Amino acid sequence: MRWATYFAVLASVLSVGLALGVSMPLVSFRLESWGYGGFAIGVMAAMPAIGVLVGASVAS
Repeated sequence: MRWATYFAVLASVLSVGLALGVSMPLVSFRLESWGYGGFAIGVMAAMPAIGVLVGASVAS
């Protein structure tokens, strides 16, 4: 692979990681203000990681 391909993959992974890292705490605060319990907030916080694990197992 060329360096441009590595840079494109790195940039896309970095942008997704930053987006999840910024948005998940905000979603948790919003769910708490709407009255959701700790279990529901925990499940919502775990879903991106579970999606990555399932996607990796399907892709390989």
